[in-house]
Amino acid sequence: MFKCPYENEANALADAIKKLAANNDALNNFASYLSYHFPVWLERYGNTMEGLVSEFEHFASMYDKEEE
Repeated sequence: MFKCPYENEANALADAIKKLAANNDALNNFASYLSYHFPVWLERYGNTMEGLVSEFEHFASMYDKEEE
């Protein structure tokens, strides 16, 4: 059976995007960051699936509440 070559990566990226989109503060922070640094960010992090997943997860988790 044929397996999509990037199925795992695509699912990880979709999950990271969902997490980021669920938090308005995190999403606004990400948009603000990109408004100043987009070309550098794109070259450094936005050019691989792994980089995108990592960045979306990083920005999405910035506003996670710390466990007590």
